[in-house]
This record gives sequence, structure tokens and C-alpha cells, in this order.
Amino acid sequence: MKPSSELHVLIQSLTPNEKGYFKKYCLRNGPNSGKKYLNLFDALASMKTYDEEKLRSKLGDNKSHLASEKNYLFHLIIESLLTSRTDQDSLFECELLVSKARLLSNRSFFEAAARFCERALQKAKTNEFYTYALEALDIELLLWQYLPHDNRRSLEDIIADRKAVRHAMNITDDLRLIDMSVVRLFQEIGIGRNDDHLAQYRKLYEEAQAVKNANENLPLRAQIFYYNIGVFYYNVISNAEESLNDLRKMIELIDSNPVIRQERLSFYISSLNNIILLLMHMGQFEEAQQRIDQLSAIETDTQNHKNTLFITRYNTQFDLYTLSKQWDKLLELAMKMKEEIRDYENRLDNRYTGHVRFAAFRSCFYNGNYREALQWINQMVQKPKGEPFKPEVIAIARIAEIVLHETMGNYDLAETLLSSAKRFASKNNAYYPFEKVMFDFFTKRLNHPEDETLFNKLQLELERITEDPLQRRVMLYFNFSDWARARQSGVLIRDIN
Repeated sequence: MKPSSELHVLIQSLTPNEKGYFKKYCLRNGPNSGKKYLNLFDALASMKTYDEEKLRSKLGDNKSHLASEKNYLFHLIIESLLTSRTDQDSLFECELLVSKARLLSNRSFFEAAARFCERALQKAKTNEFYTYALEALDIELLLWQYLPHDNRRSLEDIIADRKAVRHAMNITDDLRLIDMSVVRLFQEIGIGRNDDHLAQYRKLYEEAQAVKNANENLPLRAQIFYYNIGVFYYNVISNAEESLNDLRKMIELIDSNPVIRQERLSFYISSLNNIILLLMHMGQFEEAQQRIDQLSAIETDTQNHKNTLFITRYNTQFDLYTLSKQWDKLLELAMKMKEEIRDYENRLDNRYTGHVRFAAFRSCFYNGNYREALQWINQMVQKPKGEPFKPEVIAIARIAEIVLHETMGNYDLAETLLSSAKRFASKNNAYYPFEKVMFDFFTKRLNHPEDETLFNKLQLELERITEDPLQRRVMLYFNFSDWARARQSGVLIRDIN
């Protein structure tokens, strides 16, 4: 995101309550200058997409100081958000308690400072805010010599407390690092398509196991990281039962601490999304529906959380309608998302929309609405702005694009796309058995379009290679085997039994 548009995106992300609070805050900080910044705020709030020339025109003059005024407004909005959330956010509340303790200590109100310090330490420990726990303990050490003997802990107890906090923080950071390494690996290679990919995931999982085995009682946040690593690992090795078990444990842990759940709400929503998808694929629809109800009950007030709910809502619905073969609802869902996704432009990068965009393509294609399917697939393969989609998703999307044009009879274009897809696979080390089978099929099909027996041969080849779980997972994106059967029979995929 360009710095010039950050202010506009920030303003667009504000809730009506946050906008109202900002306007009061702005005028309270200077009625005269406040009106100037409110005019700029209102002008940006009314713009659907950012356009600096239109902004200058709307403000009425050349606005030679516009850049500095935008920068000041940006910081003013952040300050108003911080002050409006101190009574709602436990992290801010803890920070405020520490600040009050330090201020009172500096003014020699030692016993009052100690009371705030004690409250801050208790809240920090309960919610594992380690940084603030250490700050509170630092203040307690500074206050120690000024407090009555009966109103202070021993130095040994305070130092032991500091060591325990640092130890818990180190354990949590060790597992946090492994967890983030797993996420980074997933972003780079996806769920894994060969033994080398599996080995990389296995190494990280074994590192997490070593940390757990070396520490009898893991802190709550550390446990959450540990189980999330397990969810990824078991998913990669196709052990659905263990992945489901770790997901259940992780969600239960997050539910046990409302503060941590609110702090990590996007992660919590994503975890519910993952368990719903897994339950549906395992045929456990009753619990899946319970989790969907749990997801639907979540209230959000930030753009980040709205983004996560948008993705999870469509992810779960696309899978539910596909597995239950509710084809008309699938198409309706794709058309609904086409309208709604416009509200998320410039707010949600491509790393998080790849799967739902591909699901919309698949829904349109299965229903024979090739025109809409083409629009969805083009959004993915034609180098969209922002963060790139995952290479795994793009590799499959490129093959699905050839499938679409072959089905539509655009053989010349399909031939060009085939060459491009081969180059992409080679460049990204994505020449797996599935890709080889599909590339060989298209080479023969485009050279001999009259040979209808090629579809039957493709179906048999796909059945052979998808005996390997690493290749079978491609079918979760798009059922290429059903497409081959549909082409043989001259029907739509939705009509395949």
C-alpha cells in the first residue's frame, strides 16, 4: 500500500462509533485547527477510491501543505483510536496501569504507585503480557526501598518472579518462532507436494516437540503455538484425526481466556474456519454446523477482523455447498461474493483471497457459467496488484485456466497458456506428477482435438497418481477427474453422479 493512500484506507476502516469519537477528539484538541482537519477527514471519508487531484479540488485550493496535513491527520486518528480503546482493551489497560505506577513513583507517591504496580502485575501475569509484567517488576524493585517492611515482598521473591516471567517468555518465543516458520513455509510452498516439503514440515514439528518435552508446564500462549504447529503438520501428512484433535484443543485453550481470544480474534476465526472445513470433509456435519454457529456469533469492530470473517464465511459456505452438491446455491454464492469483494479492495491482500477466488471460479465452472468462471480465473493469473497469490494456488489455477479454454473450444489460446503454465511450473519447481499428467494430456489433446478417447485415458492416469495423498490433495481445489468424465459424457460437472 502506498503511503499516499494509507490515510484514506485508515479512514475507510473506521467504524461509525470510531468516526464519531474522532470528530469529538479532534475538536477537543483545538477548535480552530480541528475544523481544518475535520474538513480533510470528511473529504477523504466521502471518497470511495483515493484520488489526490479530486481531493485538492474538493478542498478548494492548491493545498501546498496537503502532505504535512495528511500526515498530522493520520497521527491524530491513531491517537484518538488509542484513547478510545483504553477502557476496552486489556493490553492498553495494563500499559496504563504501568504508566500510572511509574508516574506516581516519580512523584514520590510510593504506596499509591505500589498499588497500581500490583494490579498491573496481576493482569499481566493472567494474560501473559510478559513485557508489562517485567516492567511492573522493575518498578516494584525501584519502590522496594521506599515502602514499609509490611507492605513489600522480599527481594528474593521479586527476583524469582522476574526469572519465572523471563523463562515463560522464552518458552513462548521459542514456540512462536517455530509457529511463524511453519506459516512462512506454508506461504512459500503450500501444503506440500513432495517428500522434501514433508521433511521441512517434519523438522519444524520435531523442534516444537523438543521444546514441549523439555518443559513440563507450557504457558497458555505457548500451548496455542504448539497445537497450531501440530495442526499444520498433521494436515500436511494427511492425518485428519490428529489435526482435528489438535484444532479442538487449541480452540478450547483460546476460549479459556477471553482476553487472549479477543487479542487474537483473527487467528481464532481462522481456526474455527479450519475446523469447520476439516469436519465437513470428514463427514461430521453436526459438529461442523455447531462450529458455524459459533463463528456466526462473533462480533467484530475492526477492519482486520472483518477481513478474516469475510474469508472464513465464504470458505466454509463454498465447501459446504460443494460437498452437499447444492449447485444453484454455489453459483448464487459466487455472484454474491463478486459484489461484496469490491468493498474489500485495497483492504485485503491476495495471499488471503486466493482460495475463495478459486472457489468462486470452480463454482461457476461446475455450473457451466464459463463467462463468470473466466473473470474469476483472470483475477488470479493476470498478475494482480498487491501481494502475490501462493505459488501452489497459481500453479493449479493456470492448469484450471487451460481446462476452461479447452472446454470453451479456445484451442489456440489454450496452446499459448499451456506453454506459459509449463514455464511457470519449471521456474517454481512445481513439475509434480499431477502437472506432468495434465501437461501431457493437453499436448496430445490440442494436437488431436478429434480424439475423444484422451479423456478416458486422462481419468485413468489421474486415478493412478492420486493414490498418492500428496497428489490427491490437488482435487480439493478442482476435481479434474470429474472434468474428464464430464467431457467424455458431454455434460457439466454438476451433472456427474
